[in-house]
Amino acid sequence: MQSDSTGTEHSLDALIPYETKIFWKDQLIHLSKSVSSTLEINRLIESILHSCLTMAQITQVGVLVAEAADTHNMTLHNASINLEQDEADPIIVPEKSDFTKAILIENIDVVSVDELDPLIPKYPGIAPVLAKINKLAAGTSIVPLRNKSRIIGIILLGPKASGEKLTPEEKRFLHDLGAITASAVANARLYELATTDMMTKLKIHHFFQTRLREEMEISEETNHPLSLILTDIDHFKPFNDTYGHQVGDVVLKEVAGTLLKLARANHVPSRYGGEEFAVILPGMNGAAALEFAENVRRSVEQLRVKNPQTSHPDKELKVTVSIGVAEFNSKIDFNNHDIIERCDQALYRAKHSGRNRVEMAFDEPAGKNVDAAGHVLEG
Repeated sequence: MQSDSTGTEHSLDALIPYETKIFWKDQLIHLSKSVSSTLEINRLIESILHSCLTMAQITQVGVLVAEAADTHNMTLHNASINLEQDEADPIIVPEKSDFTKAILIENIDVVSVDELDPLIPKYPGIAPVLAKINKLAAGTSIVPLRNKSRIIGIILLGPKASGEKLTPEEKRFLHDLGAITASAVANARLYELATTDMMTKLKIHHFFQTRLREEMEISEETNHPLSLILTDIDHFKPFNDTYGHQVGDVVLKEVAGTLLKLARANHVPSRYGGEEFAVILPGMNGAAALEFAENVRRSVEQLRVKNPQTSHPDKELKVTVSIGVAEFNSKIDFNNHDIIERCDQALYRAKHSGRNRVEMAFDEPAGKNVDAAGHVLEG
């Protein structure tokens, strides 16, 4: 448990046959290439966890990591495999806690949770964390993720399927995997900070434009469907004028949270500007996108946003959105502007047809004048 990391590496090296070293090194090279191919934190974690599952021959694996780049509590990531915690009493490990302090000061590497019990008198705060981890799976081991003298995550490994303990070569592999993972997670967090609107947790406008362009190219090359929705919060200005910008920010966060909750892994929910949001929907045709948009509209309509200025239930704020939907058509959408303009025109019709509704874009170039029924007007 407590050891000099250099000494640990040398002692493990002495126990590992040469052929086995080559095998594990090859696996690490493959893993490095895999994790370096993405800066998206969720895909990265999924890749790491599946590597642990395969290489360590285990059936349960998870990771404690902060939910976002600007948060400092590590929780069980939802990509964790076969690990279910008590949602009423989840594992929460603050970045600065007895648990992370013990890992850093005692130089803890790849160890079983049971081996940490002797540290409880010195670091009493680790006891409840260890108890919750043991509830996930008996015989769990941990792999700390270190980055610049910080613990930014903890991989949790269930017992091996064979019931055997981790071998020296497996521990060495997991040690190196932890180093690779920590570096990759740190880079992904920097990327997240650079591409995310931290108030709403949605992608920023520039990222949205870049991804939309990429997805349009992919759709045209593969002939896979692609759709776009634009969402605008109805009567948003009165929220700010009547209740102040603090309440307006709460409304923005609640609507953005709804988009994030409903979006699939390959969707790109973004903050288009102000109170207007966009979601890129790869793989969705117009009909599916229309259904998705209607689900968003209903979900927002059911929101009851709490006014932070009062605790009275009757002062809860009712929020609705209007949504425009457009399916990518390579014959008329030659660039981002074309599909966005068509989608925006559909949003405009939704706003001017009573609000709190969804409208589908006409399958005509955005520059053409059309009536409410979608008929092209002459002149």
